[in-house]
Amino acid sequence: MAHDFPLGRAADSSVGAVRSLSGSAPRNRSRAPRRAVTGAADHRGASEGVAPWPPLQPIPSGLPSVPAFVGRMLPSALAPWVQDIAERAQCPPDFVAVGTVVAAAAVIGRQVAIRPKRADDWTVIPNLWGLAVGRPGVMKSAALAEALKPLEPLIIDARIAYARQRAAQRFRQAEQRAREQALVRRLRQAFEQDEPTDALRYAFEVPEIPVPGERRHVVNDATVEKLGELLNHNPNGVLLFRDELGGFLRLMERPGHENDRGFYCEAWNGSGAYTYDRLGRGTLRIEAACVSILGGIQPGPLHAYLHDTFAGGGVAGPKQRRSGTDKTAKTLPRASSRVARAPAFRLGAHRF
Repeated sequence: MAHDFPLGRAADSSVGAVRSLSGSAPRNRSRAPRRAVTGAADHRGASEGVAPWPPLQPIPSGLPSVPAFVGRMLPSALAPWVQDIAERAQCPPDFVAVGTVVAAAAVIGRQVAIRPKRADDWTVIPNLWGLAVGRPGVMKSAALAEALKPLEPLIIDARIAYARQRAAQRFRQAEQRAREQALVRRLRQAFEQDEPTDALRYAFEVPEIPVPGERRHVVNDATVEKLGELLNHNPNGVLLFRDELGGFLRLMERPGHENDRGFYCEAWNGSGAYTYDRLGRGTLRIEAACVSILGGIQPGPLHAYLHDTFAGGGVAGPKQRRSGTDKTAKTLPRASSRVARAPAFRLGAHRF
């Protein structure tokens, strides 16, 4: 049995009807035309009391404005120094501030932890990732290089200490070889004279001299496996700095680097261990995986990377965890004048 359902008044004042389909109904029954959606309200909606459609608006395609950076966002010990660098380099202070805060977080590393809840053991490591976004020629590289200068004394001291440790290790190794040669001569004499050798056996049981690990503050280009070895020697964490971070992001999309994204995302937390199990390299356990990331990138490559990541169903990764500044061509200030003066602060006064 078929039933008739009234649809209301049509545009030409005629009454349309649609019959419900049943098993005996013919299959070539024509359907009623669909209602077209327009920006203006039609007279049917007005007559039936339905709110009219608002006028269609174009989807915005421009970039949102960047909030202005103010010096009070920084600690009082860093704000004057950052402002001095920005004035001399005639670059946005955002770039210097991002590099400074990320570098300080990398030096602090796992030495300090935060527990946001008083009665909970949830622990947060103050590890930071930073990204300076700007078109070519806006002094991104110069600003980040100035921000990392306080790390240079630490790097030099670490190299000197490592050289001394290596020299001490070579001396101990030579001393151990001489001791072994003397024990071999005594063992040979005891064997020739048929004397007991039990006492000499314990003298041979000398532990191996450990290989000293270099204190690293900054790495630039390392595989995740090598980075794991460096982290075992540097449990406080390291800073991965790339002047052009686009190459680093693209590297994780290449075949053979599928696991890199997950490793860096876990190293961003800075509070857990990480274990590699490989057929060729064996097992490598990282007791504390903590990696800070800092770099610069241009808006075009960043937009292309994000489009490829999200349009292709990509998962969350380093870009979603970064903090920093995005200075586009529309928001960058123009250099008012050329500034040529000595720095207002000595490097020794700003050393992490």
